[in-house]
Amino acid sequence: MDLQNTPKNMKNIKQVDYFAKLYQDHLGIIDNTFHITTYDNIQKAVSFLTKANKIHVYGIGSSGIAAQEFKSKFFRIGLTVEAITDPHQSMMDAALSNENSVVIGISISGTTKEVISAVKIAKKQGACIWDKTSLHCFRYYCFLI
Repeated sequence: MDLQNTPKNMKNIKQVDYFAKLYQDHLGIIDNTFHITTYDNIQKAVSFLTKANKIHVYGIGSSGIAAQEFKSKFFRIGLTVEAITDPHQSMMDAALSNENSVVIGISISGTTKEVISAVKIAKKQGACIWDKTSLHCFRYYCFLI
């Protein structure tokens, strides 16, 4: 199995080497992230995350899987993270967020109205807001506490 090269013939779905495709996709995501973010932005992100009393991550569908993955990785390093993949729960959770919360909305398209609505509610509550779409790296709308 050659994981370094993307399959050349992808017309016949049975000929696609799924592991190589998955590997290439993940490498592309990591590479893209390092090209569009700065060290200063990473330092700010770490500061916001470590100062937050709670981190709320909202995502639906495949973005919900990303939210769960975020929780899994950051929970292991001692951060209090809640991943919410149900649109109604995200609205209720957002209403309970405050200025000591970091809220991360994940939407591949950038147009998932349920995630956008929950993030708007959290913003009104004073939470630090981050959003993530496939179009850009994390944007954040908050002030250092």
